[in-house]
Amino acid sequence: MKKQQGFTLIELIMVIVVLGILSAFALPRFVDFSGNASTAAVEGAEGSIRSSAAIAHASCLANGNCGATGANANVTMDGVAVTMTNGYPSADATGIAEAANLGNFTLHTSTDVLSAAGTTAGIFFTRNATFAANDPCVSYIAAAAGGAPTITFSSVGNTANAGAETCG
Repeated sequence: MKKQQGFTLIELIMVIVVLGILSAFALPRFVDFSGNASTAAVEGAEGSIRSSAAIAHASCLANGNCGATGANANVTMDGVAVTMTNGYPSADATGIAEAANLGNFTLHTSTDVLSAAGTTAGIFFTRNATFAANDPCVSYIAAAAGGAPTITFSSVGNTANAGAETCG
């Protein structure tokens, strides 16, 4: 009698069925990765903004024309002029947006960026051009005289604040 080699057709079908059942349970766990990836990208942008602000501040101090109490000087980072406010990049398109160079992010200017003291003028960045509820964002509020800028990540995203876009 010859010895059987390989799998029978029934064994092959059973393996395919078992793999199908396992993938049906595993697939929903992988579907939510896009939301996590978007949040991680915005958290990465927060780190980039913090680093850019620190580098611009160090450059301003190294140039010697950067006073802590209101002296505003421009610094050049990678050949681009960055406007400064109180020794840190200003909260606008020519300040921190130029310093951080977040080309894949959308810059939103707002008079209602949420802060610990309520609302204050600043800017924030999002992954998407349209800013919807629960979209993660990172806000930047310019430095006050003698202080540092306020940089905040929010996973909550757009919150209702009298119809204005807010990050917080």
